[in-house]
Amino acid sequence: MDLVNQLTPDNITMEHISAKNTIIQKYGYDMITNGSDYNLAATIILKDRVDYQVPFYNINGDKDYQTNYKLARAYFEEVNAPYKQMFLMENMTHGLLESDSEGFSEMIHQIAEIERER
Repeated sequence: MDLVNQLTPDNITMEHISAKNTIIQKYGYDMITNGSDYNLAATIILKDRVDYQVPFYNINGDKDYQTNYKLARAYFEEVNAPYKQMFLMENMTHGLLESDSEGFSEMIHQIAEIERER
């Protein structure tokens, strides 16, 4: 079976993760050069932690395979915070700042404006 057919974004399996990592590495999109998977550590740190005493902002690309948008959205829905807002950059993968620094900067300015008015 080829790697693309092993990608199952609606049902994350070990085969999906392995295929995704192989494809990402093959085309030079690794986030960490030693090949470690930082997503596991981030998941463990955030698991069942949804209560924040500060505003919670999230900026995601809708085609991000490093930080899956559907999972990020599900987590966002569970977050309890004094204020929360999720921003979506369309047709974007993980490197938001590198791929569209102007669009990313605009969202940061929106967040700053929201905080000034709160």
